[in-house]
Amino acid sequence: MDVKTSKAIKPQILQNREITENDLDVPTRSNMLTSSEKNHFLVRKCSVVIEPLILKISESTEKCGEAIKPQIQQKSV
Repeated sequence: MDVKTSKAIKPQILQNREITENDLDVPTRSNMLTSSEKNHFLVRKCSVVIEPLILKISESTEKCGEAIKPQIQQKSV
């Protein structure tokens, strides 16, 4: 992606969410990063949001498993 395109896309991305203190130093730092490092930086930010969701899902499946286990044991007897 060339510089013109990335400058045009950035403001749109920022408008879609609240700008936090962490974002204030991103423009100066991202200018020094390669594209793969930028992607890694973005992925890392996203994964912070995704991890709690995965934990919630695994907790709910564990609860379901506890409810299912007694039924399975009763049938096998």
